[in-house]
Amino acid sequence: MDFTAVETNIHYPTDSTLLQDGIRIITRWLSEGKRLTPTPDYQFSDHTRRARRRALTILNARKKAVRQRAYKDLLHLARHVREYAVQAIAVLHALWTLLGVHGIPKDMPKGPRKRGRPKKPKLKPPPELKYAQVLKHRRKGRVVSISTKVIFGKEEEIKMLLEASPVSKSVNISFIERNNLTLRQHSRRLGRKTNGFSKEISKLEAQLYLVFIRKPHFFFFHVRREGFFHKIS
Repeated sequence: MDFTAVETNIHYPTDSTLLQDGIRIITRWLSEGKRLTPTPDYQFSDHTRRARRRALTILNARKKAVRQRAYKDLLHLARHVREYAVQAIAVLHALWTLLGVHGIPKDMPKGPRKRGRPKKPKLKPPPELKYAQVLKHRRKGRVVSISTKVIFGKEEEIKMLLEASPVSKSVNISFIERNNLTLRQHSRRLGRKTNGFSKEISKLEAQLYLVFIRKPHFFFFHVRREGFFHKIS
C-alpha cells in the first residue's frame, strides 16, 4: 500500500459549519450547471455570504437567544438551497437523458495526449434534434402561468415543424399527459397513492411487458382512436 498524507487545517464539524458547507458546495454546483450548453432553465440565489455570517454568529454569540435566531435563519437558508437543488436535478436529468439517447460525441482536440486517464468525449445535440419545454410557473403550490422555452434548435425551426404537424400547432404536453393517463388506467401498478405499486423495478417491467407488448392490440387501439398513433409507435 502506497499513500501520501498531507497536513491541512480543517474546522471542527459542528452542525452549523456542516450546514454552511452544504449551502456553499450546492451553490457552487448550481453555478457550474448554469455554464452548460444549452443553459439549464432553473433559478437559484447565492446565499453563501449570508450563511457564513450566520455560522460566525452562532460560533461567537454569547447570548442564547441570538444564537437560536441565527441557527433558525441558517436552517431556513438550507431549506431554500435544497429546493433549488431539487429543481435543478429535474431539469438537468431531462437534458442528460436527451443527450444520452440522441447526443453525438464532440470532436476531441488532436495532438499529444496529456498525462492521466483519457477523457470521455462530451456529447452535443445533433443538428436535427428539436426540443422545446413547457414551463409551469407556480406560486404557493398553484400554477399561475405557463410558458414555453426552446432547448434544442431555433424558435423559427420549431414554428415550422409545428405548422407542418398534422396533430398540433403549439408546444404542449397534452399528448404526453393523455399517454400517461392511458398507461395508468390500464396498469394498476402505475396508479398513484394505491397499494398496487411494484416494490422491484424488474417486476414492473415484466408487468408492463405483459400488458402493453404481449397485448398491443388492446392498448394501441385506444391510442390510435385518439389520433396520435404515430407519436408512440
